Amino acid sequence: FIEELIWQEEKKTKSLNPITITRPSFTVKVTPTVKQAFKTPAMVAFLKGFRYSASSVNMYLRNPYEFYQNYVLGLREREDLLDEPENRQVGIFAHGLLEDTFRAFVGKTIAVDAAFRQYFLRSFEERFAATFGRSMSSDGFLLKAVLESRLGRFLDHEEKAHAHDQTKLLYIEKRFEDIIPLSSGDMRFVYQVDRVDEQKDGTVMIVDYKTGSIDPMPKAIDRIAALELSREAIRDNVKSFQIPLYFYYLNKQFSDRPINAAFFNLRTINMDKFLTAKVQQERAQINAAFLRALDFIIAEIIDPKVPFVDDPAPGRM
Repeated sequence: FIEELIWQEEKKTKSLNPITITRPSFTVKVTPTVKQAFKTPAMVAFLKGFRYSASSVNMYLRNPYEFYQNYVLGLREREDLLDEPENRQVGIFAHGLLEDTFRAFVGKTIAVDAAFRQYFLRSFEERFAATFGRSMSSDGFLLKAVLESRLGRFLDHEEKAHAHDQTKLLYIEKRFEDIIPLSSGDMRFVYQVDRVDEQKDGTVMIVDYKTGSIDPMPKAIDRIAALELSREAIRDNVKSFQIPLYFYYLNKQFSDRPINAAFFNLRTINMDKFLTAKVQQERAQINAAFLRALDFIIAEIIDPKVPFVDDPAPGRM
C-alpha cells in the first residue's frame, strides 16, 4: 500500500523519489545480568569442612559460579544428547584401559613385551566394544583406528623408555587423602592419581594421563612466587593445581627421595615434567610458591563477603 502511494506521487510529479522519507532510529543498550550467589553461614560452614581436590579448585579458578553449582548445590551440567558419545567417553575409556592392563605391573618392573601387547590389544577390543559398540556412530571405525594408533605409540614409548631403566610401578589409579594447613585452617584434600612410578635412580614420579589438547602445566615458579595474587592472575599463571598438589603430597611422603610429577599426553605421546633442568629452586621454595596461591584461593572460597560470581575464563563462554 505504501509503495502504491509512492508510485502515484512519482507519476504525478514525473520524478523518482518525490517524497522525503524520514528513517527513525534508536539505540538499545542491554546490560547483561551477572549471575551470582551470596554465601550463607551454612554454606561457609560446608566449605570449611569440604574435601577439596585439584579439580574443584581449578573449577573455581575458571568460574566461581560453576564451582557453586557443582560443589555447593551438587548440580551437574546437563549432557547434550546430540553430541557424539565418543567425544565424552574417550578419556574415561583410555584411563580405564590403562588401569586394567597396567595393574599387572604394580609392585613389579614395567616390561612391555609381545605377550603384554597381545593382552593389551585384546583388552582394547573388548573394552571398545563394551563402551562404544551400541552407541557408536557411522564414523566409529575412524575413532577406533585413531585410539588404536595413539595407544600403540604409547606402548612403543613405554617399551623403549623402560627397556633398561628397571622402572617399578608403585600405584595405579590410587586415591590419597591429605590435610593442608592454610591461613583459613586445616583443609582436607583428596588426590586421585593415575600412576606412580619408582625410577631406576630412586625418583618417585607421579604420571597423569591427558587425552585433550589443553596444557595445564603452571608457568615458571619464579613467576608464581612473585605473582600479585588475584583469582584471575592465579588462573592465568598457575593454570592448574593438579601437579603442584601432587608434588606437595610426594614431598611429605618421600622427603628423603627425589620426586617429580608429569603430564603424559596420549595424543602427542609427550611427557611434560614439572621439574626440569631449568628449575633451580629447592623443594621448600616450590611448595611455598604454590601454597601461597592456594591459600589465597581457599580463603576467597570460604570468605562470606565474596559471592560466587559467574565469570567464565576467556574462551569458555
